Amino acid sequence: MLEINKSRLCHPENDTRGRREPITYLAIHYVGALGNARENAQYYGSRGGIGASAHYFVDHGPGAAIYQSVPEGHTAWHCGRSDGKYKHPKCRNANSIGIEMCCRKDKSGTWYFDPGAGRLRPGPAGFIRLGGAI
Repeated sequence: MLEINKSRLCHPENDTRGRREPITYLAIHYVGALGNARENAQYYGSRGGIGASAHYFVDHGPGAAIYQSVPEGHTAWHCGRSDGKYKHPKCRNANSIGIEMCCRKDKSGTWYFDPGAGRLRPGPAGFIRLGGAI
């Protein structure tokens, strides 16, 4: 089992301290940016004003790692939309944990996960998947 690295916390301008609602959803996205878990956590931790964040960045394949960027007691900004339209009727930043899966991009521009990373499948009723290529 991988240990969770907490050395790259998110910049305080990129999340909300505390929670207004209890955690009822797990939102799994793909980052949509190149870089591994450490690099993505470092990016969100070193720059304020990005307007996005996640609780965890997960890398896979050789050198797999998990970085916690936002403590679970705080609200990460991972599933909001500027146009107010959401993929899920109830999952919001305030009631979910955001997990960003780090991915790769091939020459045609298609995002993918390393072979052998497996496929994530929906689990219990509080589990949803937003976005792309899982």
